[in-house]
Amino acid sequence: MRSGEADALFTIPTADRRSYAVFIPSPLVRYPFALVYLKDGPNSAALDRADTIEALTRFDYVYDQFDKTQTARAAAFGQSQPSPGDGPMLREVAGGRGDFTVVNAIRIRRAIESYPDAEAIIARIDAAARAATADGAIRAILAAHL
Repeated sequence: MRSGEADALFTIPTADRRSYAVFIPSPLVRYPFALVYLKDGPNSAALDRADTIEALTRFDYVYDQFDKTQTARAAAFGQSQPSPGDGPMLREVAGGRGDFTVVNAIRIRRAIESYPDAEAIIARIDAAARAATADGAIRAILAAHL
């Protein structure tokens, strides 16, 4: 649109895009996504309060290197970590190598629902991860070898 090659676009209304485009008050299309971050991470309270894309730009973003939209968006964030797909992106965030990632909520929900006891397994893994990282030993090992 900015260059005059398109008359309209479906996108997120950022401050920069508002400088050259008029956005309708009600979105025509909603993209169900999930902002994923560590529940007990150092920035979890601030990420809970983030209500715009601009509010997220001060955090480290793990993105899908094969998704052109995410790759283009990554430039707006402080530190961006490319990763090949949902699973690796979630592992990067879980390992503390990024503050958050954005994933397709429908795809993630379907993956969770395909395992009847997924919520219980996730809760046990989360409890074990918190216990294993409580003294900082795991982070020290990861920092030394990754």
